[in-house]
This record gives sequence, C-alpha cells and structure tokens, in this order.
Amino acid sequence: MPRLLLQVVRTKSRELFTITIILLCFGIALLTSEFGLSLALGAFLAGLVISESEYAHQATSDVLPFKDSFMGLFFVSIGMLLNVAYITDNYVKSWWRLH
Repeated sequence: MPRLLLQVVRTKSRELFTITIILLCFGIALLTSEFGLSLALGAFLAGLVISESEYAHQATSDVLPFKDSFMGLFFVSIGMLLNVAYITDNYVKSWWRLH
C-alpha cells in the first residue's frame, strides 16, 4: 500500500488521491466479504492500513467532507428498513387493548 499511495501522491492530483482512498476502502471491504467476513471488518482493516501510512493526515482531510454524505446515506438506509405498517398495526392493537 505505501508504494501505491506514493505513486498516487506523486501525480499531485487531489482528486486521484481521494478516489484511490475510497476505492481502497471499498476494495478491501469487498475482498474480506469474498472470504466470508463482514464488510465492516474489511472497512476497518482498510482504515488501519491507511492510518498507518505516511499520508494518513492527507487522507483524513480529503475524505472528511464526505462524512456528512455518508452519514446521511446511512440514516436513510436505516429508515428504509422501517416497516411503518407493522408499527401502526401493532400500535393500534395495543391501544385498543388498553382502552
């Protein structure tokens, strides 16, 4: 990984560095998934690899603006799992039992 990041940094392209960091995280996560481990473990391992490189501070500053977008995507995806019909049906049934 240090050689890959060094080659990307030598191009002096901030966009290429950001894309490389994001693809590295997704790639390691998918690789661990192929071995039957979780995607979260792969993302964690990718974070460890990047944080141990000499470009960790640059990676953090470049990826930090995406934090709000990823957080929004996370909460939207969790909200999409919510079954509103189930909640309203059970709430109505429990309300009628109490009254």
